[in-house]
Amino acid sequence: MKLPQLPIEIPKAERTPLVNWLLNLVAEQQQIIEKQQQTIANLSEKVNSLDEELKAAKKLKGKPKIRPSTLNQEEKKPKEGGKRAGSEKRSKKLGFVVDEERIISPEELPEGATFNGYREYDVQDLILKRHNIRFLLAEYVTVEGKTIVGKLPHQYQGHYGPTLMSFTLYQHHQCRVPQNLICEQLREPNSLLF
Repeated sequence: MKLPQLPIEIPKAERTPLVNWLLNLVAEQQQIIEKQQQTIANLSEKVNSLDEELKAAKKLKGKPKIRPSTLNQEEKKPKEGGKRAGSEKRSKKLGFVVDEERIISPEELPEGATFNGYREYDVQDLILKRHNIRFLLAEYVTVEGKTIVGKLPHQYQGHYGPTLMSFTLYQHHQCRVPQNLICEQLREPNSLLF
C-alpha cells in the first residue's frame, strides 16, 4: 500500500527543516508498513499450509458444506413411476425353515361347510432342552496287564458340554447376568439341567 502523493508539491527551497523531517518520517513509515504487509502475507500463507497439514495428519474433514434451507421453497413433485431408493420390500421369511406343522381346525363348523385349504400362520419359537451324554469309554487290558482307556473328545473335558458352557458365558458376559443368578436359573426344580 502506497501513500497518495501530497496534494500540493512543496518546492525544496520552501521546505523548512521540520517539513523535511516530517517527509522523511512519512517515507520511513511507508517502508515499515510495506515490510509488515509482506510479513503478514507470508505468515498467512504459512498458517494456511500448516492448517492443511494438521487436517491431513488428523484426518479431519474440511469445512462442512451446508446447503441453504428449503423451508420456504415449493415442494418438489416426486418423479413419476419411481420409488425411493431402498424402499423395496424384502421378504421377512427369507430362509425361514418350518420344523413342525400343526393343523388347527375351527372349534365349531356349521353344517354344509366345505374345506377350502389352509391359511399359513408362522410362529418363531426357541426350544431349550436338556441333552445329557453318557460316554462309554472302551477299556482294554493288555497282555502285560496295562489298562488302555478311550479318550474323551477335547470339547467334552470336564462334566459340562460346550453348548452349556457357551450359554453360561454368553449370559454372564454379553447379557451381564450375575453368576449367582445363572446358578439359580440352572438349579431351579423345573430347570433344563437338573
